[in-house]
Amino acid sequence: VTAIVIRDEKVVRSESYARVNCLVAEGEVVEAGVPVAELYTSGYSEKDLQNLITLQKTIKEYQQNNILKNIVDATLEEYNQKISDKLEASSSTRVQNLLVLEHELSELMAQRQAYMKQIVTPDDQLNSLYQQEADLQAKIDANKQVIGLTEKAAVSFFLDGYEDTLNADTLESLSVKSIEQVCKEIAAYGDFPGQSNGPVNANEPLLRAVNDAHWYLAFTLPARENALVEGASCEMTLEGYNDDLITAKVHKVKTEGRTALVVLEVERPLGAMLRLRKISAHIGRNAEGFKVPLSAIRGGDTVRVVTDQGQVDVKIEIVASNSSYAIIRQIDGGNTLALNQKLVMP
Repeated sequence: VTAIVIRDEKVVRSESYARVNCLVAEGEVVEAGVPVAELYTSGYSEKDLQNLITLQKTIKEYQQNNILKNIVDATLEEYNQKISDKLEASSSTRVQNLLVLEHELSELMAQRQAYMKQIVTPDDQLNSLYQQEADLQAKIDANKQVIGLTEKAAVSFFLDGYEDTLNADTLESLSVKSIEQVCKEIAAYGDFPGQSNGPVNANEPLLRAVNDAHWYLAFTLPARENALVEGASCEMTLEGYNDDLITAKVHKVKTEGRTALVVLEVERPLGAMLRLRKISAHIGRNAEGFKVPLSAIRGGDTVRVVTDQGQVDVKIEIVASNSSYAIIRQIDGGNTLALNQKLVMP
């Protein structure tokens, strides 16, 4: 089958027009409260970012030429090299990467200055430069909003536009038509999710907070070919994912005319499927029990059979079915059912 991936996820949106700076790697699992992105709103200036980087370069050069020229310190040299690498990168970086560079450079400068306070005393000129840096950093930070998660989750910055209609909260509203429509759209336009990069508008999605170990697959197939029933389990393999057999629970089966919609629930890490929407799956199951005509089942959970003591109603569970037959098991642990036993039709 061609299946649609549905994740247990929440979309985080921007409150206003802003530029996005991602602070964690795609797919990284983070704890609640950990910063995952920064938003620089319309009041920020890219010129301020450039000026800050230039000022930090001036501070480093002044420290090196006037304060530290007679001091040899291995830790300080390590900071110097890292900062030099960042400053060199700033001369050729694209505008969209300035936010990332400023964040990394400011962290390095703060660490270096904290260490320097332990080994040297700054003069008036250096204190003045520090103050200018602090003022400029405060101006930039005034237009910055830090985004964190409310609970532990995997973070993805790739969005495809289906997040509001395909999620754990919309499962009951899914239909054969809606899933087939998504399959058609992806076939026509491709399965290439977009990443939050650069400016975003107010109320625009920024990222997804995903429950990495809980997800669903939805697919359609001819009703007469469907042998899956709600509450049962099945096994599947996913093309391009791995060769492992994945056990899934049948969350929902909805028959509309000649077509069945099946939703499977899976509890295992998503892995590469964190940002995949469509996948080819091979699904099947082994079901052991008695094969009976579907029409012989009374009220969905009972069959009437002929025994030596007469006609007996037996409570059963359906472990598999199609449009004509069902595989059933007796649920009370008894052995009333027997091979070639006569059924009493309703």
